[in-house]
Amino acid sequence: LEDHQLLYGLELVGENSKYYFCIARPTDVQVPPNASEKLQSRHRALGIEFSELIKSLTIFEGH
Repeated sequence: LEDHQLLYGLELVGENSKYYFCIARPTDVQVPPNASEKLQSRHRALGIEFSELIKSLTIFEGH
């Protein structure tokens, strides 16, 4: 799993007896270097919102 986390930039958010659940976060590469301050600020705000959403995830055992 660690190799894939590094290769794809995955973050482990939970696991059950069968699966690991990971997410990939957007990176600053997605914001052009010459982006306006407003766009950069919005990108950072979305990152924070995304972090809060991840905290709300619950992993259940399947049948």
